[in-house]
Amino acid sequence: CMPDTDNNLAENWLETPVTAGFEENMLEVFANPGVSSYCSYDVATVSQIKEDGTLIHDDLGVELNGTVHGVNLRPGALQFTLIDDNNDGIAVYNDSNNFGYEVVEGNKIIIIGRSGQYNGLSQIYLDTLFYFGHQHALSEAQIVSELNEETESQLVTIENVRLVNPNDWGGGSSGF
Repeated sequence: CMPDTDNNLAENWLETPVTAGFEENMLEVFANPGVSSYCSYDVATVSQIKEDGTLIHDDLGVELNGTVHGVNLRPGALQFTLIDDNNDGIAVYNDSNNFGYEVVEGNKIIIIGRSGQYNGLSQIYLDTLFYFGHQHALSEAQIVSELNEETESQLVTIENVRLVNPNDWGGGSSGF
């Protein structure tokens, strides 16, 4: 899959359908002329950043699969974390639609949307969601002693950390 392919040109169409899904729940997917290309990636590729902190692949049409972790933070719409099989996570967001999906931790899903950032964090602006109706084991928490870009949206257990008094923070409530 090449994300910059012009889907209006017939020479860029696949001759046979591709399949997507998990084991026994496979779907055939065909390209539609005139529709933006959405390519399958892993979370680590989609969330790569430049030295200035912005996404390398900003506004990229992506398809990701993984397991839902946590709860829906946006009732009536969707905002939750998807963690792939490599324990890499990314925020999933739609401001007005829940696609009839009730967020349940452990659900295996495929999402289709566009990559972006909000407050410096990588996320997917959701266009489509496929739910496959069964629970999966959650990722094992990685033990860490500090939080950084590598641990963003990963399931972690923090050890050997001292929480500071918020009154000692500079720059208001959001920084030290």
